[in-house]
Amino acid sequence: MVKNNILVMIPTYNESENVKKLYKEILEMGIAADILFIDDSSTDGTGAILDHLAKDHCEIKVIHRPGKMGIGSAHLDGIKWAYEQGYINLITMDADFTHSPKDIPKFLENLRNSDVLVGSRYMNKASLSEWNLGRKALTNLGHLFTR
Repeated sequence: MVKNNILVMIPTYNESENVKKLYKEILEMGIAADILFIDDSSTDGTGAILDHLAKDHCEIKVIHRPGKMGIGSAHLDGIKWAYEQGYINLITMDADFTHSPKDIPKFLENLRNSDVLVGSRYMNKASLSEWNLGRKALTNLGHLFTR
């Protein structure tokens, strides 16, 4: 059985500059949660950084995947792992800070009255103003395929 019933799941690929800071910010939220990083064999050393963090912090878990397999399958692998481990609440976020760790307590508070809670960067139309047209198009195409 797991120590915490909350899992924060974060797929990574070449996020060596972000993972330590992201972990620290999640920790500063003061929530009793484990953190699962799912790394797609990052070429920038992200996997080694995550292993070092996991060695020193029991709430960090790491799945290493054999190559760049994509965020969709990373989420599926993470969800499967979370169910196998007995987690009750699952929060997913990106490692590039497009999702703020400061929102986690607010999500958990809202989960008290809900079975599912979705926080989306698409709710505020101005939230993606810094994205270029190509990134927006690729994201929308991914959403189309997902549907």
